[in-house]
Amino acid sequence: MDVLQYLKTWNQEVIGLAGELLNASPDTREQKWTALKREILSRSALDKNYLLPEVLELSHQGSYLASLAQDSLDKLETMIRDIELIGSSRIDGVEKAFAPLLAALTSYTELMAEKVMPLIRAKMSTSDREDLYELFQDVSGEPDFYEQAMQA
Repeated sequence: MDVLQYLKTWNQEVIGLAGELLNASPDTREQKWTALKREILSRSALDKNYLLPEVLELSHQGSYLASLAQDSLDKLETMIRDIELIGSSRIDGVEKAFAPLLAALTSYTELMAEKVMPLIRAKMSTSDREDLYELFQDVSGEPDFYEQAMQA
């Protein structure tokens, strides 16, 4: 597997988790929120520390796209922290409360799918994409990876 396959799969899975959150009963909302939050923050840490620096080096366009992606991830992290301050299990009107986060998440996955992934495909060798995927696997498998991502 290479990093492009991973990114495509992740995009599909996280949008699915977002849908599950919107449809969750009050009893399962906290569990669904925790799963979605974990995925977003883990991916943010991987992208910021490993993927975006590589994209930055690909071309002038890569530099621009890496900057857009960084801004999008920062926005997602801020929104997650804001929801945490409110307390996701106490939120009434789930659609209204989570709509801005889900819109930002959709925007990020579209940016990655429509702009960043094609650039990676065009400019990065298959071997380098495979190496980056292996790095993602190694780093995300570390016992304290998620805790570090939460504190970033």
